Amino acid sequence: QTVTALAALTTGEPQVVLAGSRSQQLAQLLGRVDKIHPREGSERGAIEADSDFRALAKQIWSCQEEDLASMRQDLGMLCEEVSASQQRLEAAEAADATLRFDLERLQTAGGPKKATVPSSPVAPPFDSVPLGRKLQ
Repeated sequence: QTVTALAALTTGEPQVVLAGSRSQQLAQLLGRVDKIHPREGSERGAIEADSDFRALAKQIWSCQEEDLASMRQDLGMLCEEVSASQQRLEAAEAADATLRFDLERLQTAGGPKKATVPSSPVAPPFDSVPLGRKLQ
């Protein structure tokens, strides 16, 4: 991400283009503080240096405000994710409690009942019907 910072600095660079991460951009801005020197013995030089410091402070503040806005947005998304995860956890815990209750009920009732298969089928299997006999 590139941030174009406008500052009328007496160092001859009216427009400062910052690149890199936010911390790198901030380091670039803070590095410029050392380059601002008032012209010695000149009230105008002191005023210009003060103006330069103010412009640089605005750039730094703007950079920090953008960081803060980005952090707020990230925090909001994290809060939403935590809330959704909490809801999923509560649903899973409720399902787990239901399954445990059902398991305990089955265990106290003697275990699951097996389905009984009748020993003699209602109708004989197809291959046991005599071939000469007609089915009605």
